[in-house]
Amino acid sequence: MKRLIIVLLVLGALGYLAKSADTKSGNGGFWATWKTDKSGNAAPEVITDPVYAEIRFHTEIHDRSFQAVALAKAIDESDCKHATEVITKRIEEESQDPGYLKWTQISSECNKHLDSRTQRLFDNKPTFVNYISAARGAPDEREERRIIWGVTAEEGDEWCAAVLSHAQKDRRGEVKCIHALPTQ
Repeated sequence: MKRLIIVLLVLGALGYLAKSADTKSGNGGFWATWKTDKSGNAAPEVITDPVYAEIRFHTEIHDRSFQAVALAKAIDESDCKHATEVITKRIEEESQDPGYLKWTQISSECNKHLDSRTQRLFDNKPTFVNYISAARGAPDEREERRIIWGVTAEEGDEWCAAVLSHAQKDRRGEVKCIHALPTQ
């Protein structure tokens, strides 16, 4: 019974994270933070020399620990840094809301190159966890990946469903869940 209550709390919290991230800002949600660049320049049709953003957050619910990771293919170093600042600020502000999970930023970085594990995510290859893939549907969007570490396969499926129910309305690029490889 205790495990069931914890699972329900986790799923509720992750569902709230998905919905809140897409609705609280009033400007298109969590995905939209990548749409504006600091200089106001028009985004190129094709990103030819990308810089990859990686932002990690941590939270705890009862006796469980979770890590959220946001990855994005940015236009350049400036675009990457601006977007990480905006996302970090939004998460910090929303973490002050009593109804929102208290996420703490662990790290934020911009890199020109991806390691092989992260490249698999941008190639939409299944891995050992579910993740969200958001394609770039227009020049003002960025290709993105979202991951929650610390969830079971069942919780990961629920998280994907919660994100997908809200995310596509804010993007022109396709948003989909890449399901984890089956366990042996």
